Amino acid sequence: MKKWSKIIGFGVAVLTYFVFLRINYQNYYDLSRLDEAGKEAMLYSENAFYYKYYKDWASGIDLFGGFSKYPLMAEAVLSQGYRMLDLVVDASKFDFYMNSVLLAQSLGCGFVFLIVHELTGSWLAAWVAVLLQMLNLNYGTRVLYLPALRENFGIPLMLSQLYLLIIFLRDGSRKKFLGLLGVLVLMLKTWQFSVFILASEGLVSLLILVMNKKYRKLGLKLALGLIIGLGMVWLVGGRDYGHTFDYFLFQMGVGEGNFHLMMYKCSGAFDFINMFLLGVFTKSLLLPLAVFGILGQVIEKGVKKEKMLVLGLGLVLSMFAVVANRFLVLAAPLWTIMAAALFSRSFWEKLWQGQMTKVMLNYIVGALLILFLINSYLQLKLIMAGNKIGAYYAKDTNGELYEWIEKNTDKDAMLAAPMEIEAQIRLQTDRKIAINPYYEDKENKAKTFDLYRVYGKETEDGYYKVLKDNSIDLLVVSKIMCQYRSNNGCMVDDLYKFEDVSKDGTILCRTIGDSEGKWKTVFENSGYKVLRID
Repeated sequence: MKKWSKIIGFGVAVLTYFVFLRINYQNYYDLSRLDEAGKEAMLYSENAFYYKYYKDWASGIDLFGGFSKYPLMAEAVLSQGYRMLDLVVDASKFDFYMNSVLLAQSLGCGFVFLIVHELTGSWLAAWVAVLLQMLNLNYGTRVLYLPALRENFGIPLMLSQLYLLIIFLRDGSRKKFLGLLGVLVLMLKTWQFSVFILASEGLVSLLILVMNKKYRKLGLKLALGLIIGLGMVWLVGGRDYGHTFDYFLFQMGVGEGNFHLMMYKCSGAFDFINMFLLGVFTKSLLLPLAVFGILGQVIEKGVKKEKMLVLGLGLVLSMFAVVANRFLVLAAPLWTIMAAALFSRSFWEKLWQGQMTKVMLNYIVGALLILFLINSYLQLKLIMAGNKIGAYYAKDTNGELYEWIEKNTDKDAMLAAPMEIEAQIRLQTDRKIAINPYYEDKENKAKTFDLYRVYGKETEDGYYKVLKDNSIDLLVVSKIMCQYRSNNGCMVDDLYKFEDVSKDGTILCRTIGDSEGKWKTVFENSGYKVLRID
């Protein structure tokens, strides 16, 4: 009965969270009045990049292209799911994809529910965890405004792997070990940051296990799994994991910067955590509850190894989140698990080692729950009122450019453009693009470095050679990027200075015009200039 009660609880938690997402997913309802093309036009940067692969595969086009190079397991699976559904009903590709994102997030919440129950044995604590997930919806998942990002599929896989790891640590059975490896394969093919999770889980687990002689045999099995997992990383190929580790060191003042690291540093998503974000998690009570939960686990004697795993992993991911706030989406589920533990009477009993009566413990948990529920009601009202269409769904201002490209360029033309619109060009026009927003690929990073030189102090002859070497037919120059001035060292020309390739003179994009034998301006509007390469 206990097994079935867990399954039912998991299903109810998933359904509850899915309904909550649909109610709050104001973007979905506001976009529902648009046609398919209108919805797609509002996808931004990497959202459009990943969605394009899904759309092509769902239409039966290029079934395997890109799959070995990028983490596209989610898109591959969803595209085939859509094709099967389309045989039965006339479904929208966009709506199917968006609902799949919501379902994936709901499954992640379901695994948080299971993890908390597994660690505490408390149904109350497990449901508090679900409520905490709701309260931290916007900044703890980023699901509302960034529907196609990898973490929307990767985090549920991370949480399912963590749940399986907790179960495995208890008995070390071969069946559970194989389940762990299966989820690991899915993570590696879905999410570029899965290596972080693998390394963090493995190292924390090994540290816990080798400290206790009783678990050394189990530790050897886990070490073997870690080695196998890291071997899988090499088999996946096509990605440059090292640069992300380098970025953390660079943020901490260790090592020298370069063009690529500065591209991250100049993005707000990879900046240090700030007071606004800390305030968001404090108002929901997640951060203070998590701090108390962590302190309680630290001072509790005889903590089980699976609790130490969650605690250690939470601390490691929190350090990542402090250095680069995008990783808050990794740390927040671990904070939720530690915070929810406070609503378990067994936690207080172990903490006070029987010095308090059960009646007193009930009062403590009850008072804490009342305070939490009152705050939750107030916070949920704000969430319900505030979830409007975000910046990533701002009205598209580039339609004129996409329409011109579609009507006036050859279908085999190769275009180079800023990363934030290049994927949208690919989605809207089906033209080839030289670079894309997926920045974990060495070849793509090298092309970005070369083709962005138009925004630096490059000579015409030197840049023309760059374009020809990369087989570029059309160059789209962003006027905003060209004229952008900054005091924080985030002009593209500033980024090149780290590579010692800056040249004297004027930034090329500010002077580039028709040049016989090199390029000719064929389109221009308020935002962009398009040059045909001769």
